[in-house]
Amino acid sequence: MTSQEEENYEQPKTYIRLSYEGQQKYKELQQNSIKKFGFWLFVGNLGGFAVAQGVPYLPFKEKKLSKVKRYQRIAFFTSLIAFSYHGYKLSKRDFVRSKKKLLANPAFTLTEPEEYGNLNSEYGQNQEQQENQK
Repeated sequence: MTSQEEENYEQPKTYIRLSYEGQQKYKELQQNSIKKFGFWLFVGNLGGFAVAQGVPYLPFKEKKLSKVKRYQRIAFFTSLIAFSYHGYKLSKRDFVRSKKKLLANPAFTLTEPEEYGNLNSEYGQNQEQQENQK
């Protein structure tokens, strides 16, 4: 690991609690991401089908049926994978951007009392102080 990765690894992770509206918005973001990926998967299938149908019309020197079928399969799966990967990257990018906006909006997050913010340090010290006072 590099020094930057070690610094990030050692930092405590912060978790943000979402309100009910925030949870609904987060689920909506997930559903939109899945819909976008599904759309691009569908586009990949249609594109692959269209390209595969056009392969027999290409000018080959030898038109053996087995070679044409092989080229059709290659064309179909190449376009399917390319469009699906493109859709995956788009949906992931939009999901991350929207998630950052959601977490930055204080209307969708819950703020916890300060004494419960870091359970390991402040809350534990408060408990010890109360026990010592008794």
